[in-house]
Amino acid sequence: METRRLKILRIVFIVFISGIACLLIGFIGMRFWIKSDINKYCNNATILYPGDKVEALIAVVKSESSTLEEKNHAIWTLEYVGDYRALSTLKEMQTGKSCDHQQYVCQRELLRAIGNIEGSNTVLMKFK
Repeated sequence: METRRLKILRIVFIVFISGIACLLIGFIGMRFWIKSDINKYCNNATILYPGDKVEALIAVVKSESSTLEEKNHAIWTLEYVGDYRALSTLKEMQTGKSCDHQQYVCQRELLRAIGNIEGSNTVLMKFK
C-alpha cells in the first residue's frame, strides 16, 4: 500500500514540476517574443526617421504616410518603451469614441499606452 502511495505522489510531483517548467519556459518565450517585436518596430521607425527611437516612433504615429497598422504598432511599442515624451502625441490621437480600426488608431491601445506611461496602469515587464 505504501509503495503505491509513493508512486502516486512521485507522479503528482513530476506532473507539478513539469507544469511549472512549462509555464516558466512560456513566460521566457513570450518575453523574448515581445522584446524582439519591440526591437523590430523601433528599427523600422528609425529607418524611416533616423535618430532617437522614441522620436522616430512618435514620427510614425504623427505621419500622414503611415498606415493605421504601422501607427498601432508604434503606439504599442511606445507603451512598452514607456517614455514620457510620447504622452502629448498619444493624447492628441484620442478621439473620445469607441474603436473604429478603419479610420482611427486603436483607442483601447492608446488608453493603455497612456495609462502605462503615466503609471496608472501596471505593465509587468518594462522593456527599455
